[in-house]
Amino acid sequence: MNANSCRHCCHHCSTADRRRFLKGVVTAAGCLSPLGRIALADEGVKVRVAAVFLAQVRNSWPYPGFDAAGRQREILAALRKGCPQVDFVPVTVQTPGEADKALDLRDQVDGYLAHVTTLSWALVGVLAAIGKLNKPTVVADEFLGGSGAFLSGVPPLVRGGGAVAVATTRLDDLVTVARQFAALGTPSLTPAEFARRCEGAYRGTFPTPGKLESAGDDLKLTDIGECAARFRQSKVLVLGRGHGGLAPRGTILTDRSCSGAASLPGFRRNRRDMGGCGKTARGMTTAAKPSDSRVVC
Repeated sequence: MNANSCRHCCHHCSTADRRRFLKGVVTAAGCLSPLGRIALADEGVKVRVAAVFLAQVRNSWPYPGFDAAGRQREILAALRKGCPQVDFVPVTVQTPGEADKALDLRDQVDGYLAHVTTLSWALVGVLAAIGKLNKPTVVADEFLGGSGAFLSGVPPLVRGGGAVAVATTRLDDLVTVARQFAALGTPSLTPAEFARRCEGAYRGTFPTPGKLESAGDDLKLTDIGECAARFRQSKVLVLGRGHGGLAPRGTILTDRSCSGAASLPGFRRNRRDMGGCGKTARGMTTAAKPSDSRVVC
């Protein structure tokens, strides 16, 4: 290339050409370096975040017939509308064997948003695997849906300082936290600092301290004597050990858990029939045999 052509290129190339060149270099570098992220931010390229939905489709929590796929679409629509600077890449993981669908995105995204959509204990390990990637991470819970797996899998990630937990019935709260992903274009923003920003944004959605006033509740209570009389005329289904079928009237439970059943309203203990049922140091009854204990009404 001669000097004239070089001078022409350097002084007269268009802005569009410069942008295409810069994006090509950043893409080739995998967008991994701080310089790449600065360039992306300057050129208006969105931060990429893997939106991982842990959703085992079956009749389980939060309720039978729950539309997991429809819920994912609803969440994605809210995230994309409320976080225009973030490109969410959706992935659904239904079994532990599909974990690589999420983990393989590690070099293509800047962070992870994991949503525990349904209850599946087997998918708790997927949360742990995402945490080991050392990426800025938000873990959200579908209220009463994924709560069991969420409560058991998230605490280690939060204690590690690189993740924030969001459990709310309001989708707007999750969107507020997810907006913090846009800051990942900032150089030297560590996962721990990102988690602190998200925690601050999440707590900002909480009600401010103050005097709480409850609404009036004109509840009319039934007399306790009438309640006891109704209870004695009722049939009670006892689930647990023992023989099935209807027991003679007055005999409610024949099991080692006599003390627990006796605490129910309407029950009373007959210590003679229960063989002097008491407590040992280990909390077991001291009846001659477990099947000898009785709770009568």
